[in-house]
Amino acid sequence: MLSINQSTPLNYFYDKISNIPVVLKSVEFYGVTMTKRDALIKEVSELFKAKNLDQLIIMANTASIHMQKMGLFEVCSPKIDTTGDSDYSVKFTVQENKRPVKLSIKMEVKTSGDTDAGVTARRTNIFGRGECAELNYSKGIKEGYNFGFTAVKPFLGWENYNNISAHLFKNTDYFRWNKSDSVENAAVLQLNTGFLSNRIMSSLRLNMIWRLFLPKNETPFPIREHSGHTTKFSVEHLLSSDTRDRSIIPTIGSLCKLTNELAGLIGDTSFIKSIFDYQTSITDPFYGLIFSTSTRFAFIKSLGQRECLHLLDRIYLGGPYDLRGFEQNSIGIQTENCSLGGVASFSNVFHIYAPLIPSDTIFAHLFLASGSLSLKHSNTLLTDLIMKQRVSAGIGFAINFFDTARLELNYVLPLRCFPGDNCSSGNLKFVTGNQNKLRELKALLGSNFNVEHVGLDLPEFQGEPDEIVAKKCEQASKQIEGHVLVEDTCLCFNALGGLPGPYIKWFLEKLKPEGLVKLLAGFEDKSGYALCTFAYCRGVNQQIYTFQGRTEGIIVEPRGSRQFGWDPCFMPNGFDKTFAEMTSEEKNKISHRGKALEKLKEFLENEKV
Repeated sequence: MLSINQSTPLNYFYDKISNIPVVLKSVEFYGVTMTKRDALIKEVSELFKAKNLDQLIIMANTASIHMQKMGLFEVCSPKIDTTGDSDYSVKFTVQENKRPVKLSIKMEVKTSGDTDAGVTARRTNIFGRGECAELNYSKGIKEGYNFGFTAVKPFLGWENYNNISAHLFKNTDYFRWNKSDSVENAAVLQLNTGFLSNRIMSSLRLNMIWRLFLPKNETPFPIREHSGHTTKFSVEHLLSSDTRDRSIIPTIGSLCKLTNELAGLIGDTSFIKSIFDYQTSITDPFYGLIFSTSTRFAFIKSLGQRECLHLLDRIYLGGPYDLRGFEQNSIGIQTENCSLGGVASFSNVFHIYAPLIPSDTIFAHLFLASGSLSLKHSNTLLTDLIMKQRVSAGIGFAINFFDTARLELNYVLPLRCFPGDNCSSGNLKFVTGNQNKLRELKALLGSNFNVEHVGLDLPEFQGEPDEIVAKKCEQASKQIEGHVLVEDTCLCFNALGGLPGPYIKWFLEKLKPEGLVKLLAGFEDKSGYALCTFAYCRGVNQQIYTFQGRTEGIIVEPRGSRQFGWDPCFMPNGFDKTFAEMTSEEKNKISHRGKALEKLKEFLENEKV
């Protein structure tokens, strides 16, 4: 008999029970109604090999956990009892799933910001040997829906986590980076096996997918040429090893995962694709800081006679999963704000987490991310991936919700980008030499947009207003990186056929507001209109968008402040004040610039710039 007191070390008890021989006489279950006898024998037969008490305790607990994970029981509690001097019995008190179907309802917020509502029906231990079936349906609040059915058959046995599963699903989604809808109907067979006591996991999949790619009306032709039905039949293998203490913000351990996919036995697509992921984390023993780094390398190559990869099979980069600070899947060459993807990518992220309160839930978060995308196969592919890295850095907070979900609130600053990239947090670079226009722009766009003033000496162009501003925008995008915004203003007199028009700047410099009025001295028609045109593009060689606003009025003797060009001599219709006599709020509501900026603002918000 073991005696216990406060000064007895734990090692004493361990040494005692490790030296106690055992002979297991029986294994008993209490509460079993559905689970089959042969399934229980496979799960607990290893217990009879225990030589001493400590082995029996550990093995009984291992069997209990395994039977719950295999879906045999919801609750399984082991108890070890003696039947003689060295004879023992293990008694499991279990609770099976009494409900025929378990229903669950959930709301999910995706990384893209869309929200899904879903319902899941699940049945476990259907035939008494751990079989499981699940039916789920989810509907996006804005668009898209998903339907799926999964059936799983485990291979029971001592610490055997192998299983075979079948999946049938239909997914509909909208890809913002392609401005297209996608519909997938698929059947998947999957075999999961473990090696070295499940330290290495293997998954072999046979994918049979029927896909429909549907571009929108505004989708450009390079995307449209991929529209229609395609089929993909592929064999996919995943090999992974995970020693992390948890999957969300791990404090120690590593994850290594290699995925290979071969498509083309039959169907419309033919390629080989490999993705390598590595993540490792360590904790500072002095301050509790968590240092974590992640690396991903992805590569795809077309096989056979089809050299052009379908957009749905290409590799994309950008967004919160791999390269924060850039719009999702936006890295690389774009056509009219649609991503074309690539054939290889290389990305890295380095994190520092500082625990706050509670220390296992909320963390201060500092990170540095880099990544690159190769558009085509070449002899310099690896050099391009290394040398053409986009870089971003950020600081914020990370929240771990019960090791099941992660929320980040970050301020991100792109440090390095290339033409065509879409930086989600980049500033709008307004090219102007007029500080008054800059103030109006910031006031009208509001605090949702970061506007940065850039002074450039652009050439003076001639032509129609929209042609002039488009040429200015094109020239500016070649000199500065990121989102470019330029503006051109016209004052047009109807009696002069639209003059001075876009040349008002030079008329005003020579004639002043009083001279502008004198231009109409010999005409009864004093009417005119103010025209403002903004041009915007995301970067060099990107599509240029123009936005115009127009305000009708009459030309009068100058009145009011002289700080803003020809404002003193322009009085909008329906008002008895000139622009110069109005407050900023009054003017912005009716001005040509205010009307153009409203169109620009609506566009930027829809494009989520």
